[in-house]
Amino acid sequence: MKKIEVLISTMNLKNEEEYSRLIEKMNVKDSLTINQITKENIKLFDSANIISLREKGLSKSRNKAILNSNAEICILADDDLEYVNNYDKLVLDAYEKYPDADIIAFDIESDNEERKIKSLNEGKVKIINTMRIHSVQMTFKRKSIIEKKIQFDEDFGAGSGKYNSGEENIFLIDCIKKGLKIYYCKKTLAKLNIGESSWFTGFNEKFLIDKGAMFQRMSKALSLPLIYQFAIRKYKLYKNNYSFFKGISLLKKGKYEYSGYILSKNEKIKIFMVGDFYSNTGPAIVNKNFRKSLKSNALYSLRKTKFGRIIEFSVKVLFCDAVCFCSFSKLNIFGIKLSKFLGKLTFYIMHGYIKEESKINNEKNNAKVQMEQYILNNVDSVFCVSKKLCDYMKNFKYNTNFDYIYNGIDWNNITLDEKKKKMQIMSTGSDIPRKKNMVICRAIELLNSQRNEKIKYVLLGKNNGHIDDFLKYDFVEYDEVNYDECLQKMSESILYIQNSEFETFGLAVVEALANGCNLLISNNVGASGIMTLNDDDIIFNNNDEQEIAKKIENVLKHNNNKRILESIDKDKTSIESRSKELVEKISDLVIKSRKGV
Repeated sequence: MKKIEVLISTMNLKNEEEYSRLIEKMNVKDSLTINQITKENIKLFDSANIISLREKGLSKSRNKAILNSNAEICILADDDLEYVNNYDKLVLDAYEKYPDADIIAFDIESDNEERKIKSLNEGKVKIINTMRIHSVQMTFKRKSIIEKKIQFDEDFGAGSGKYNSGEENIFLIDCIKKGLKIYYCKKTLAKLNIGESSWFTGFNEKFLIDKGAMFQRMSKALSLPLIYQFAIRKYKLYKNNYSFFKGISLLKKGKYEYSGYILSKNEKIKIFMVGDFYSNTGPAIVNKNFRKSLKSNALYSLRKTKFGRIIEFSVKVLFCDAVCFCSFSKLNIFGIKLSKFLGKLTFYIMHGYIKEESKINNEKNNAKVQMEQYILNNVDSVFCVSKKLCDYMKNFKYNTNFDYIYNGIDWNNITLDEKKKKMQIMSTGSDIPRKKNMVICRAIELLNSQRNEKIKYVLLGKNNGHIDDFLKYDFVEYDEVNYDECLQKMSESILYIQNSEFETFGLAVVEALANGCNLLISNNVGASGIMTLNDDDIIFNNNDEQEIAKKIENVLKHNNNKRILESIDKDKTSIESRSKELVEKISDLVIKSRKGV
């Protein structure tokens, strides 16, 4: 058995004369050469030290050489190396110095400063430093490799047809996983005469995808941290071609491509739902419904303090496939930035449009409007809560895709056993100008001047400072109630009116309908998209008290509750159906992202 053998990988040697010139140029003694022939005009030839094969792939060549060697210690070599005169003695001395070593890597000089192979510290190699070792630096005890059944992964390396690099890093990680010890010796073993690379053409798309695949092959658990550290360390090398986030996206594409973790609609993804899950606002009620239905498909932001929410987000974002911001919050800005840094897709459920609503309400909300603009320009996709809102938002130029998912209805939480108060009409939104409830007051005043049985108008919501203007009407009853009390009022009222100038969905419309109210809504209410309405059910001019008065009278005479309620598909509008739709749409976009579409 030989003590040391150089295992040479080369291509398209024509004959033994060319082989002799190669051995002389490389300055090697005992060697085994794997000659991969890819050209049809070259005939196969073998000798005592040559194995010629019609195949391609550096990893295949390495594996073939290891299998056919009969040496105690092997030295991996490419055909562009020139070994120092005493290379064999340097190797033997190193294994005497480190008798427990299974693998020892050495310094290799380079004639190209740009592609210089950097040296490591003398001694045992830490796992993170295996990524800095090239195959041509490696020597090993053949017995250690054979006994542990370790091979070069033939999906990786030049000529593999799949991933053009990373084979040596994967090989070393596999060695460590199986308990082999790796050392580094700061002695120069050979000089590398670098020519044109057969695979490296710069930090392009293919290179980054291959790196992502390599990290996934090395360690499923650590693949994402490895991707992030690589994206940070090498940013200056790819920044002229790709943004930082695009770099992460390409690296992750390689990860998912290698692992086969390209989601289908039947597979579950983990969505991090970020928003208000406590209050009784419309968005919070919808969020609570999502939480009931999504179950194992989601993580939730549950902390209430600012600091707690930041810490919670920073941890949970690591364990999700996508982030869905389902309420408007300052945290969204931080969340979007961190999600982008980590390469996570971000989504925003748009319950309202602050810019437009502030304009209608004559409010100055510059800070909130700027936050909203940032969200709409930086998330990957926006899900509007109605088709009406989605169509409206498409009129504006934002750097995102607009789609819609109607709010889900909890049809199981409906009670219809209360006695109706015949002439009790109600609205929500109190004194908010956008709700146009003052016009309803004028319409009722007009009707009451003509009726024997007077109409009572119940107005619910937070007092925004102008409620006294409504209480001047003796038929108005105002109260600021909780969610359950609001539903109780609905079950008592005969008619619910939503006269909004701008209403993205209007969950109260459906809740009132489900609680037995007849319905009269403006043409601006997004919830109208899930039901079938006649012209008599719709307010076309929400500033016209004459039209509203006429239509109130008509609805009181011709109940529309049953007709409208029966027009709603309860299966499609349930919280379970809407939750499933949300997951499917996010899954589709995650799939496209992972495929690089």
